[in-house]
Amino acid sequence: MRAIVLNGSRQNDNNMDSIHDIIVDQFAATKWDVRSFILRQFNITNCTGCFDCWLKTPGLCRFNDDGQQIAEAYIKSDLVIFYTPLTFGGYSSELKKALDRIICLIAPFFMKINGETHHQPRYENNGNCCSKLQGKEIVNDTKTGLHSEQWVP
Repeated sequence: MRAIVLNGSRQNDNNMDSIHDIIVDQFAATKWDVRSFILRQFNITNCTGCFDCWLKTPGLCRFNDDGQQIAEAYIKSDLVIFYTPLTFGGYSSELKKALDRIICLIAPFFMKINGETHHQPRYENNGNCCSKLQGKEIVNDTKTGLHSEQWVP
């Protein structure tokens, strides 16, 4: 099983870094192939909203930077872990840049799942997601469209 960790922590955030190491070590100890992206160390251009990745070059962003490497790892993974500090009530700007750049992995068409509107997947494997936001864990199953939230210590 393959997992990736998208780490949106800030520079010199020792608490976040130590928890990140624990997450990676725990998955590796259970035989997961884990790849970690400490996003602040990557060159990820901001999404411009041009939608070339949907219309001109489906599935591929026009910017040739580290965002493409992250999108490729995302689509090849069985589990994606979003790891970020809460920043103004949401996730960090580093994680937002990475998430904006994976829009190319979904199609510009919609479908209904359990009464909710979702984008159609572009690829068969869209990975399951788990978010860790300072004590709140959110798990999204992209195959069923269901999600759950729970507070964790």
